[in-house]
Amino acid sequence: MCVNTRSENMVTCTKHVVLTGPPCTPTIQNISSTIHSIVVLWIECFHGGFDQTVHIEIKSDISEWSERSSKLLFTYENVSPRNFTINNLEGGMAYQVRLFASNERGNSDTSEVWTITTKGTQCCITFNITH
Repeated sequence: MCVNTRSENMVTCTKHVVLTGPPCTPTIQNISSTIHSIVVLWIECFHGGFDQTVHIEIKSDISEWSERSSKLLFTYENVSPRNFTINNLEGGMAYQVRLFASNERGNSDTSEVWTITTKGTQCCITFNITH
């Protein structure tokens, strides 16, 4: 849009520019747990000009990183924060959680890693020893 300022003999033009590229890194806001699940709450940031997917990665202390993606596309019109529940976990187990965002231009960096222990206790084996 251009505006002609007669008193100053100037024409001022304003352009609306949308930057495109990979999305920036979402921020984990909170993590809570039940016996068999973890709920991750995050705030997404700039989408990079495209629909984005937020990927949640989780691992126990003894495993490798594996992706558990929310499989949802978020657009810039959607409101933050977001959340996702990771189910079918072991009770009383410590897990590490991180996330990143992706769009058609690439991936963000991974977020800070959070550690949380599911409620309850790990399954135990009881032995009865008789003499």
